[in-house]
Amino acid sequence: MIKPTTDTQTGNTAQQAAENAWGTATALSPRECQVAELVTQGLSDREISSRLVISQRTVESHVAHILNKLGFSSRVQVATYVTRRFHQLT
Repeated sequence: MIKPTTDTQTGNTAQQAAENAWGTATALSPRECQVAELVTQGLSDREISSRLVISQRTVESHVAHILNKLGFSSRVQVATYVTRRFHQLT
């Protein structure tokens, strides 16, 4: 069995951290949250793949899942959503 990664400062798993930051309603995985944040910064799939050290095809899949889960059709909608969620939390 795989043990979830735990933050040594808070004791939270990656999933708990994502839920704290994004809320459980979005059902985005921790990695999808990371990708969504990088989409918000205007990075291309290639740039995101380089930053996260994953393949470009994996990034494309994450972006497609994000769009589907949130019911969006563009990266701009994702960026708007992430920006609004972030400002609600601060």
